[in-house]
Amino acid sequence: MQVVGALLFWATAVCFSFVWTSWSEKNSLEAANLAAARSFFKQILLTRSWNARHGGVYVQVSQETQPSPYLEVKNREISGPSGEIYTLVNPAFMTRQISAIANEADGVQFHITSMLPLNPDNQAFSWEKDMLVAFQQGAKERFELTEGGDLFRYMAPLVVAETCLSCHASQGYKIGDIRGAVSVSMPVGNKGHFRIFIITHLAALMIGVGAIVFVAHLLRRRQIQLLQEKVKAEAANAAKSEFLDNMSHEMRTPMNAIVGLSELMLETSLNPKQNDFLKKINSSSSLLLGLINDILDFSKIEAQKLTVEQVVFDLSEVIAAIPVLFGAKASEKGLELLISVHKDVPTSLSGDPLRLRQILVNLIGNAIKFTEHGEVVLTVKVLERSAEVSILSFCVQDSGIGISPDKLNGLFKPFVQGDTSTTRVYAGAGLGLSIGSSLVKLMGGSLETESTPGEGTTFNLTLPFKQGGQAVGERTLPSRNIPAEFSVLLVDDNNLARKILSEMILSLGYKVETADSGQMALSLLSNQAEKFDLVLIDWRMPGMDGIETIRQIRDQPNVAPLEIILMTPHDSLEMNGRIADLGVACTLTKPLTSLPLLDAICGILGKGPALLPETKDHDLEKLCRAISGKNILLVEDNSINRQIGLKILSKADINVDTAVNGREAVNAVEHGHFDAVLMDIQMPVMDGYEATGHIRKQLGRNDIPVIAMTAHANAGDREKCMQAGMNDFVSKPVDVLHLFTVLKHWLCPQPGDTESTQVSLSSSTPAEINVGSEILAPQSTIVLDTQLGQRRCVGNQKLYHRLLVEFQRDYAFLIDDLQEYFNENRFDSLRLTVHTIKGVSANIGALSLYAAAADFETQLKQGSNENFSSCLLRLGDELERVLKAIASHLPSSKDSSSQIISEEGRDKAINIEEVNCLVRDLAALIDRHNFSAAEKASQLEDALSGTPYEEIGTKIEAKIFSFDFDEAKQLLRELSDKLTNAYP
Repeated sequence: MQVVGALLFWATAVCFSFVWTSWSEKNSLEAANLAAARSFFKQILLTRSWNARHGGVYVQVSQETQPSPYLEVKNREISGPSGEIYTLVNPAFMTRQISAIANEADGVQFHITSMLPLNPDNQAFSWEKDMLVAFQQGAKERFELTEGGDLFRYMAPLVVAETCLSCHASQGYKIGDIRGAVSVSMPVGNKGHFRIFIITHLAALMIGVGAIVFVAHLLRRRQIQLLQEKVKAEAANAAKSEFLDNMSHEMRTPMNAIVGLSELMLETSLNPKQNDFLKKINSSSSLLLGLINDILDFSKIEAQKLTVEQVVFDLSEVIAAIPVLFGAKASEKGLELLISVHKDVPTSLSGDPLRLRQILVNLIGNAIKFTEHGEVVLTVKVLERSAEVSILSFCVQDSGIGISPDKLNGLFKPFVQGDTSTTRVYAGAGLGLSIGSSLVKLMGGSLETESTPGEGTTFNLTLPFKQGGQAVGERTLPSRNIPAEFSVLLVDDNNLARKILSEMILSLGYKVETADSGQMALSLLSNQAEKFDLVLIDWRMPGMDGIETIRQIRDQPNVAPLEIILMTPHDSLEMNGRIADLGVACTLTKPLTSLPLLDAICGILGKGPALLPETKDHDLEKLCRAISGKNILLVEDNSINRQIGLKILSKADINVDTAVNGREAVNAVEHGHFDAVLMDIQMPVMDGYEATGHIRKQLGRNDIPVIAMTAHANAGDREKCMQAGMNDFVSKPVDVLHLFTVLKHWLCPQPGDTESTQVSLSSSTPAEINVGSEILAPQSTIVLDTQLGQRRCVGNQKLYHRLLVEFQRDYAFLIDDLQEYFNENRFDSLRLTVHTIKGVSANIGALSLYAAAADFETQLKQGSNENFSSCLLRLGDELERVLKAIASHLPSSKDSSSQIISEEGRDKAINIEEVNCLVRDLAALIDRHNFSAAEKASQLEDALSGTPYEEIGTKIEAKIFSFDFDEAKQLLRELSDKLTNAYP
């Protein structure tokens, strides 16, 4: 259509040019010929006038020049000296002679005529007669083109002048009379130019049409190229998304074991130091997901698919996470990390707490990274506040290296860093600030930067939040009868820290006095005029540190006994031994916020806790009560992940059956009764998508909620799960609170909840995901790290041994299976098996095997088969080393399934009623393939411990833990028969 339009436009333009130029050319041609004709006419008049004034001209009579018979004058002919005859040539005759010459030379003809000519040659032509009449009526000249356009004819009157009377007086003419006329006929000039003009326009028309067609062809080719490039770009984007998805899955799968086992270990009996270390692992492990989350977020931002939530949250909880995440790092670098929250800042807000925390973590993490001495300060204050919206300012200021002006403009661009040299000290992907800037824009705020090289940088973050009302879990301050004159002595060498902490103490309603050193604090305390109820003292101070100051305070007899709180860096537990005998009331971790300080003061005064939180544990307890007794089908192919899932679900006393692939899950749903299904995605035989489709379509079970529980965490994976018929999505590593919240939503619907089974409760991953702190080295040479393996089994050595036995049994012929898959071109089975051995080896601590499997999987994903033999050989060597290490680690026994035998005596009396009850319950659970049988089997083993039946009890438990239910059932029958015979 565009080409046709261009052709029509060009043809119209050429036609218009032709018409306009033709008209202009005709006018120009006519004007030129008119000027030439007028010039000829004037020349004739001048010639006739000269002839008349000189009395005519005598020429010799010849054949061409005969005497005029119409000239009636004396001496018309005269004789010359030699007898030759001369005749008088008058103006009319001369005009005819000139006309003959001009006609021969240039084709120009002159014609003398009148209404009553004497000479027949002067008779007027038909076209001249009309002109003669017009001259009689006053016309001055006439001209025209002949019909063929070959001649231009011009005619003007002959007016009697004084010189004419000599010849025409006798005819009665007077001066001014019109006696006749002279016409000029001449060929039209430039007709060849007109033909060239036509040719040029035709050529222009053809060239234009050709050019338009050619350009259209080029544009079409370019359009096709752009379309092809678009297809390639979309394919590349799809490949990138697939890569990100696979990377997310591969990283989250081992993290699930680390997180799950570390959280389970926190529930065991631990000493304070162990508990502190595990909490640090949990709180800091979220940083392990930082890079992958940054990459996923950046991908979403590029695709304009990143969204922010609007939920009610407690700002104090977001701020409280900062010391946990960065306290240790700041302490290691000797930095003072300070947090100042103005007292008018509201805590209950509505917005996206996860994204706010992400932005603050990036800003504060960068500030600590690029600061070698001094302090990093987070200041939160209110800029504007109305009944509905609060605009808050978050200022992150450091005393670091600063940023040069030429780097500030590109600071928020992706993959741009302040130092890009190969010798740079500060590592990083350069995505944090870019993502943070994009998030700020999505949240309707602004992020500005001020920096001076060598002095530090300030990031000013401004964000609007809606008022949240009473936030979920918001902590409220009860009334306390604390004396108004309660006085605090604050001891800290950092000026800014003293200022912030003083304002915090004053905002709580207490009096405060400050000291910048231990010596000054001792001086103030020695002065009897000063009376303090509490000393809040920093540990790290130059000269006399906090511990030495406390010791001297206690040693001074003139200082009244008072309460002392020691402020320590993140590793405060290391100080417990040093302060045990100093009478310190408690220690508080810096940076200090008002809530823990108030808690500590209230505790010291015996007022109880100052804050009444709606804790996570309390929420979890309520959720457990809500979903207790429900029947859940857990579909998971990885045995370690199954055990972690079972342990998590056991917290809520949920009845759990298991399936190891999608086909088993479909069969279980068809023949059993379940309230919900927790479905893994990537499994052999039948994956989670296909299994869900069978449950929905073939079985017609649209009533049962199917919840994806997978390490895939992209938005596209969620959409794919929803399209497959799943109801919700829980990402691995599993957050227990989030999982139980989702289960409660689907298992215990409240009035007003949606009836649809296709609506997902959560459109994103949980707001908080804790991951383990261990990262497997890609080229590790450790064959079997048993300590790592036992940590992943929550310190349960028996469970770890069972996993090793299971590994020996399942992967003894792994290399033969892989070679067979390769020979038969079963590459899907090949990739899946390598992926499985990678995950399993990581979970049992077989690090060198993990590294070999990871490299093998990378080669397979790249579609390269050239290195298959070398990869398989390396994997086989590492597998052989692992199997030898397992054999040497496990207790010696012919039957590895019975390796873990109690060392107690075998003369323990058996409680036959208890054992029979356990046997009946266990048989029923085994028939249902319910993994709650594992817990029951453990109870049975304990009941048989120290009896003659201990070995068979251990075998039953081992078979159940390895999911060999048929063999376990056979062993249980043997036990039942033996008990019947022994106790009839």
